[in-house]
Amino acid sequence: MENPSASPHRGHVPWQGLLLAVSLLTVWIPSTMAEYTVVPVPPIAAEGMDVLLLLQNPPQNPILYNWFNGETSNANLRIITYRVLGSKVDPGPTYTDRHTIFPNGSLLIQNVIKNDTGNYTLGVTDEESYIPEYISVQLHVYQPQIINDSKPIEGKELVLTCEPDIPGMTYQWYKDGEEVQEIPDRLQLSSNNRTLTLLNVTRNDTGIYECEIRNSTTVIFRNSNTLNVSYGPDSPTISPSEENYCSGTDLTLFCEADSNPPAQYTWLINGKIWGSTQQLHIPSISTSDSGSYTCEVHNSNTGLNNTAVRNITVYGAVIQASSTAITEKDSLVLTCITAEPGLSIQWIFNSQSLQLTERMNLSSDNSILTIEPVMMEDEGEYQCEVFYLNCSSKSDPVRIAVRALDTENTHLLPGAIAGIVIGAFVALILLCILAYFLYCSKTRSHRRKQIHEVAYSSLNFHVLQPKQSTPASLSPGATDTVYSEVRKK
Repeated sequence: MENPSASPHRGHVPWQGLLLAVSLLTVWIPSTMAEYTVVPVPPIAAEGMDVLLLLQNPPQNPILYNWFNGETSNANLRIITYRVLGSKVDPGPTYTDRHTIFPNGSLLIQNVIKNDTGNYTLGVTDEESYIPEYISVQLHVYQPQIINDSKPIEGKELVLTCEPDIPGMTYQWYKDGEEVQEIPDRLQLSSNNRTLTLLNVTRNDTGIYECEIRNSTTVIFRNSNTLNVSYGPDSPTISPSEENYCSGTDLTLFCEADSNPPAQYTWLINGKIWGSTQQLHIPSISTSDSGSYTCEVHNSNTGLNNTAVRNITVYGAVIQASSTAITEKDSLVLTCITAEPGLSIQWIFNSQSLQLTERMNLSSDNSILTIEPVMMEDEGEYQCEVFYLNCSSKSDPVRIAVRALDTENTHLLPGAIAGIVIGAFVALILLCILAYFLYCSKTRSHRRKQIHEVAYSSLNFHVLQPKQSTPASLSPGATDTVYSEVRKK
């Protein structure tokens, strides 16, 4: 708020200028023409101005001036005293550094405030009577301002009042430097132009409003007020405008609404709150992210809400298999399910484009793959890839296991097979060890039998030979010798 003055741009009135005015008035008004009087200069004061309480028609031979607060000469309320003899100044109990007394008895109050409003009394003593004469003057300090009766909100009524209300003054309104004229059904002015009514505030009413207070010749005050109209939020817009996306891509949506103050944003996905941000970002979307995306905007000043909805479709694919474990010679049906019919579809087998064989058949739109009969070579991972405009999306892989026809019920777990192999190996080792011991035992028994047969054969040979030069019979010692020789053999 600007400070008021006697010019359109209010400010301090230099006290030196006021002193010059005092001198001129003192010369212009002869002392014999009127009694002592005190007037405020300027006559209407606003906070921040300098005001001179001017003594008019001062005595020709003054000796003492005393200023008091109020309509009194109470010594406790004395502001300041000036003794003409010796030009001595004596501050009193209510003196402040904003008070200055001049030799002609006038009192200057600098940078006046609201609390300076009131009565002031001057005691004048001259050398003729030595009896002081008291003169009172009333000072009123105004606080110029433009008052709003309510917050400026679009669509509401607003009344601007120019303060202060000073009888005899005229008022004029300006907006952004241009004079305001009354407009039926839009702008109304009171009889003295002190109030300006905006019947239906719009955002275009935002701007700087000034109220000029003047008398017949001079601008006394010119107050200003910046009007900031709250409005909105208007219907929000969601960008980009694209509604179709491929799975695996990032989704970024931005919501914007014209509002003062700026709107508060909330995102909802399929009716559930996602977050309170102006921008929504979801990385690597999938088909489950399809749905309704709502941007809600709210203005706390106006209390208004607005919404915008964007229906998002995420194109992707899911494979549905008649069975994931199938027996050789049976048939297999794989279906590629998409968000929308009629899209271009390609089948992938073990990360390679599927090469069709005589046993494979595709539906007219490529969405259904039939294999009949299934062979062992058909075992592996199947995917379908969907194409939309400039992007594509692959389904998650589905693994198909094929069982051989003649081993349908003999399949063993790897652990069981390993156990059988280890058990057979251990049994084989034990059989080899047993066979070795049996072989060794049989061999020893056979050799022992041979030795006994040779020994008996030798004994019989000697017994049956005809008598020659040898004795007719062998002694026991000779028999042992023969047995020993046979064992050696």
